[in-house]
Amino acid sequence: MFSENRYRAAVIIPTYNRAELLRHTLRSLIHQTLNKDDFETIIVDDGSSDHTKEVISSFESELHIKYVYQPDQGFRVARARNLGIKLAEASICIFIDSGLLLSPDCLWQHVHTHVSSSELSAVIGYVAGFSQHDENNEILMQAIDLNDWKHTMETVMNDSLFEDIREGCYRKYNDKLTDLPAPWVFFWAGNVSVPTSILKEIQGFDEQYTSWGVEDVDVGYALFLKKVRFQLRREALTIHFPHDKDEHENKKNSQANRTYFHNKYKSAESELLITTRCLDMNDVLLQGEISSK
Repeated sequence: MFSENRYRAAVIIPTYNRAELLRHTLRSLIHQTLNKDDFETIIVDDGSSDHTKEVISSFESELHIKYVYQPDQGFRVARARNLGIKLAEASICIFIDSGLLLSPDCLWQHVHTHVSSSELSAVIGYVAGFSQHDENNEILMQAIDLNDWKHTMETVMNDSLFEDIREGCYRKYNDKLTDLPAPWVFFWAGNVSVPTSILKEIQGFDEQYTSWGVEDVDVGYALFLKKVRFQLRREALTIHFPHDKDEHENKKNSQANRTYFHNKYKSAESELLITTRCLDMNDVLLQGEISSK
């Protein structure tokens, strides 16, 4: 039996019918500056019916891969990530969405941030090109050259059109998430990392979330209640490879999940989340503090 810390990091990727997007993500993992023997890649398939397994098999000689398949019983990304945590043989879990392109330094930046911190940390990486709309997809596609990672990363990061949707908040607060009353609202599990031990302590992701939205923010809040420090690491850069989203369906599901979140925690913050965007939460909370003085 392997020791718990066989690897420095476990990269956990949930996926569902995104074989070609997953291929791009795995290709970017091959080019990491973190030694390939220092991380494992755990892919949890939430019931795909496409050629996902064949894509994964083509990378098995280049990455330390564990593949788990769970039958398609609807949206079960929380359970998928929990399976990844359970299988992790590393002290740090890095959650990456299928379809993200990782900069060569991405994994090293996550690991280094944890190792250099004297406190338990939740590290939030940067997701360029991610938005809630699809209008920039074609332009972003033109900027991506899968055969030239360096040029692609430089092009995307030098164009404000492709800023992480959270960028306005980051700039407003000078990247100092720890100083905010609700840093957990930025914990979106597309590109984040957390020590495996604290994930197990909070029992991972809540599997009662069976539709898109809030399941990752819930983990962020649980970590916040455990006094975990939130750190933004821009250098842990990823690019959100363009693909279509169902904005209407996502918004509907997210609203129901926000109500579940409040019924679970019953705090002033959880109640506020029902009617307030994650991106506006800290503004509202800070304004409330100013008004009460």
